[in-house]
Amino acid sequence: MRSIIVLMSVFIWWSTDAFAEETHYLLGVDGMSCPFCVYGIEKQLKRIDGVEDVSTNLGEGNIWVEATNTDVLSEESTRQLLEDAGFTLRSFEIHRPGDHEHEASDSGEHD
Repeated sequence: MRSIIVLMSVFIWWSTDAFAEETHYLLGVDGMSCPFCVYGIEKQLKRIDGVEDVSTNLGEGNIWVEATNTDVLSEESTRQLLEDAGFTLRSFEIHRPGDHEHEASDSGEHD
């Protein structure tokens, strides 16, 4: 009986963790002009603990980051990472699980 309870506890823990929804970040990046640019940025982002996947649309200048939770990336840390690599963060959006709306930040200056 005890082993059944332990197995059920492990299954419940595994199932809630395995099906947890991820947080997605949509980054608008200026200055990406070739696959080597994309490779360098993706490599840096994938080194961040909690980043699960990174995909880039070079033509639109967008990077889609899938992360395990909502505090993996901040706008400031992302801006700094991109500036250090020679690029500019144009926009930063967070898409949280269950949200119908998302946080968006236009990183450009306004008059």
